[in-house]
Amino acid sequence: MGSGAGKHKYEVKDPSGAKTVHVEPKDETAPKFMRSLSPLPEEPMLLCADVGGTNTRLHLFKVPDTTTAVVPDSCMVYQAKYSNVQYDSFTEVAMEFLDAAKRNTKGLGMSAPYLGCFAVAGVVVDNKCNLVNLGWKMDGNQIAKDLGMRVVYLMNDFEAQGYGILTLEPQKDCDVLQDAPLLPGAPIALLGAGTGLGQAFMTTGENGDYEVWPSEGGHKEFAPRQEGSQNLQSEMMKYLQIRFSAKSRISVERIVSGRGIANIYQFMAWKFPDKINKEIHQLFSNGARKDGTVGPVHDPAVIVEAARSGSCELCLKTMDLFTGAYGSEAGVMALKFMPFGGLFVTGGVSAKTRDFILGEKGTAHNFMDSFNDKGRVSTMLKRVPVFLVRGEDMGERGVKLKAMRMFAEALQRRNLKGKMHVTPWKRLACRRLRPRCFSARVEATKRWLDSIVIGEKLCPFAAAVKEDQKLRVLASEAKDVMALAKEVAMEAEMLVDGLNGQPGAPETTLLVLDPSQSFCATWQSFVQTSWTLQQEAIHAPGFSELLQIVLFHPQAVHSVYAEGPPDPADFTIRAPFPTVHLLREADVMKAVTSYPDTAQIPARNKAKLRSRGLAFCEERWSVVAGKI
Repeated sequence: MGSGAGKHKYEVKDPSGAKTVHVEPKDETAPKFMRSLSPLPEEPMLLCADVGGTNTRLHLFKVPDTTTAVVPDSCMVYQAKYSNVQYDSFTEVAMEFLDAAKRNTKGLGMSAPYLGCFAVAGVVVDNKCNLVNLGWKMDGNQIAKDLGMRVVYLMNDFEAQGYGILTLEPQKDCDVLQDAPLLPGAPIALLGAGTGLGQAFMTTGENGDYEVWPSEGGHKEFAPRQEGSQNLQSEMMKYLQIRFSAKSRISVERIVSGRGIANIYQFMAWKFPDKINKEIHQLFSNGARKDGTVGPVHDPAVIVEAARSGSCELCLKTMDLFTGAYGSEAGVMALKFMPFGGLFVTGGVSAKTRDFILGEKGTAHNFMDSFNDKGRVSTMLKRVPVFLVRGEDMGERGVKLKAMRMFAEALQRRNLKGKMHVTPWKRLACRRLRPRCFSARVEATKRWLDSIVIGEKLCPFAAAVKEDQKLRVLASEAKDVMALAKEVAMEAEMLVDGLNGQPGAPETTLLVLDPSQSFCATWQSFVQTSWTLQQEAIHAPGFSELLQIVLFHPQAVHSVYAEGPPDPADFTIRAPFPTVHLLREADVMKAVTSYPDTAQIPARNKAKLRSRGLAFCEERWSVVAGKI
């Protein structure tokens, strides 16, 4: 340790022994997990848990050495599932899990995890949650002490699902219920039918990260709709009010949830007793199965399967009412939050009723018809991108992402700076950890790559690099030129790592910028910015002879002095957003020597687009940019 003028500085040794990092003293205003100055383990572990009403799933993983939003399988150390009824507390479950991890990984997880992030099926207040049905009282601070961890963060399970949404590539991991352009930085909304009806929304802060704000919107009043000459929803509401002894209201969760499917069916059986399928009704009511086993009483899965098989008309009508009410509630959320960053339908019941929501099982397009049927503002709702999430692991994804964010913030708080090549995970100290793959800018750029660069064969090398997953596309968070230079330097370091044999390193990177920033708002300002990038990032020691920068911009022109009508050839250097393309010099030279006439590629591309005409270029580029 050393001392300064009136205050101490602490020294943390780099495990390589090559350097010492000075860390400022504690900031008592910071969260506790950011104050600890105890030395970091060389290979820190993070512990995540999804604590449900029945089971607890735990995951122990190493910190990834990249800024990925999803924990790679290679980083997973140990995972297991436990039945909650066999334990008196969560701490007991966690201790057994960590002991098992030590035994089964030959000591790889020997030290206590650095921090933990747990999703719990209950309301979290002051990092505490009371799981009434289990008799568990969870206190994150006490659990951290019991397990020897720096911090434990508790979050509501649907809040975790919100963070899980941020790990998705919507066009790839979801069914598109309504295709509309994703607006960068716009609010995101999600709702998910499970045991209840979870609702949350997400907004961006000053640093551009999305934060999740859970709500209890599932308990709002159900608003019945009249369908044709029938008024079934109003009758159903009155039926449920009597059944649940509700004086003046019924919550939407009583209808849009797993239990809601059961409630709807019971109303339909009361309303249309002559249409009851006795075998299905017996199975639903008693849980007795033909093979002698007993399932849950009033099991909604019975109704869903009977509707899917077409064996019960009443069950199919039940699903019709369910999807209509679900879509209507999703439309209400869209009106409240105007989520032009996307509205995501998630949850276990949603995944299990996917074919009904998509309108493939006799429910037509009931979900989206009800979503968009909002009178005078229906046109506005057409602009909201709507996705149905296929996966059921959003909670697990979310706690892992939140844990990685917490770890990155802890490192940044320690002021760990500089390049530490021995322990790659320490780069998180100077890299913003956020799922930058989830961005409308990135989505538009990927469409441009597929449709224009590869589809029009403007670059003969792009398809192979993309197929080999060696192409990295991410959204820049830079608010000024120097911040962009730092991002470029970090991405350049990753490319150089690939030359040095680092596994998983990309061969080329597209850094997609925010066009609202003044340093890239126009083509001229972007060109001036590139000069700074050359000096501050690419010409830094170690990079000067290894990398090249290529610029793309929506307004790019080959000559700013050109006169006359617009030239279609300018579209060879136009992308949906200002984009910095980083290439390795070695790859460029390899292409020059292996591909015939590489010098003629620019001229051929210009001639090709001139032959297609200006109208063709403007339309195609507008489509990939999401403008039409």
